[in-house]
Amino acid sequence: MTEKELLKKWMEFAQRDLDAAKVLLQKKKHKLMVAFLLQQTVEKTLKSYYIFHNKEQPPYIHNLEKLARRAHLIDELSLDDRELLTILEPFYIVTRYPSYKQELAKELSIESLKSRLNQCEKLKKWLKEKMKL
Repeated sequence: MTEKELLKKWMEFAQRDLDAAKVLLQKKKHKLMVAFLLQQTVEKTLKSYYIFHNKEQPPYIHNLEKLARRAHLIDELSLDDRELLTILEPFYIVTRYPSYKQELAKELSIESLKSRLNQCEKLKKWLKEKMKL
């Protein structure tokens, strides 16, 4: 698989997660799963950019800020994008530690998730343009 094919594959995975988040959000169901899917969208998009910039496989990490740093992207992100990484970070953990769910769920609203989804779409679009995909 060529580098460009690999980048596209990661971006396809990111788009699937984003599409699934949209469906759940439209139905106003499973807010924690929506947040998890948004985290996955950003993670996979960052991993695609990591490959683009570093010309190697991305690390097996899920920390969004670390991925952005290792892709030499953190300084190019807006304050809103950096905040998005921080907000979405805990939602990777949700699927691993169910007892953590209740605490995180309190912070979620349909409106806040819609806003985060829009931010994810903008970030994904911007990085896709940077990679010329």
